Amino acid sequence: MFKIKFVRKETTGKFSLVSVDSSPIGLNGVDRIRKETGIPELKISLMDSAVGYLFLGEVNIPISEAQARCAGHFATQNEVTCKVDAEEGLNFFVEFKVKTNTSTETGEVTMAKIISALNHERLLEAWEDAGFPLEWNFDEEKYEKEGA
Repeated sequence: MFKIKFVRKETTGKFSLVSVDSSPIGLNGVDRIRKETGIPELKISLMDSAVGYLFLGEVNIPISEAQARCAGHFATQNEVTCKVDAEEGLNFFVEFKVKTNTSTETGEVTMAKIISALNHERLLEAWEDAGFPLEWNFDEEKYEKEGA
C-alpha cells in the first residue's frame, strides 16, 4: 500500500538513477556460476557470456506500515518521492547474482547467467539511516566509512 519512489534530482545533469553497462563475465564469472549452481562441470555453452545492462530512471519500492510510520511522510499519502543527488546515482546498491533456468521435466540447468539487480533492502536501510530524507545527497564514501 505504501511506497517510496526514488528519482534522480534534476540538477545532476544525468538521466538515470541506476546505470550499469553490459560487461563480459570472463573466467571469474564462469567460476562463480559453477560455484553458485553447485555444478562444477556446467558447460560454458549453457552460460550467457555477458552481464546485461541495468538502466533505471526511477525506483519504486513498497514499504511496510511500520516503515511508513517511521519515515513520517505518509500521514496523508501512500507514496512519496525522494530526489537523489549522487554522482553515481544509486549504483552503490547494485549487486550481481547468478540466475538459472531449469528444465521442468528433468530439473537440469538449461541456462545460467549473472544479472545485475538493485538491492532494495540495502537501499531502504541507507535511506532510513539518513533519516528518511525527501531530498537525499547520498555520499557513497561517507556511507562506506560509517560501516553501513
